[in-house]
Amino acid sequence: MPDKIAAQIEKFHTAARQLWIGDLDTWAKPAFHMIEIPKIAAYTLFDYNVLLFNPDYYYPNQPDYLFETVGHEMGHLIAARLYGEKAIVRPHGKEWRHVMIVLGIPPKIYHSYPDPKRADTVALTMLTTGAACKKKPNNSCIV
Repeated sequence: MPDKIAAQIEKFHTAARQLWIGDLDTWAKPAFHMIEIPKIAAYTLFDYNVLLFNPDYYYPNQPDYLFETVGHEMGHLIAARLYGEKAIVRPHGKEWRHVMIVLGIPPKIYHSYPDPKRADTVALTMLTTGAACKKKPNNSCIV
């Protein structure tokens, strides 16, 4: 496990619990895994409080990846914890953007990292599964 990602998750987790005292007191720090996901920089598994990070994009793109990509995914979990019980939270909607701004992270939806498997650069969508989206009966997400 990369220590820098763990430290960044801890930093955002602590900041969020201090900024939203009372609302996030029982929120456990999310777990994370490094896993290759083709053309995806990171992924949020809301139902499991788990973040997935792609090492192919993490290693060559520090410190941007540590701040913006890790922050982006943490923003999904925080927004879902803050607003998920009260309303349907769109993955990159106003609640997520609010969390990002309060944390001081640019609320960007896309990054453009060089694709290590291809010679050109592709825009990567930060994807979220279930991180505050309306669930369909088959447990997929309506974005």
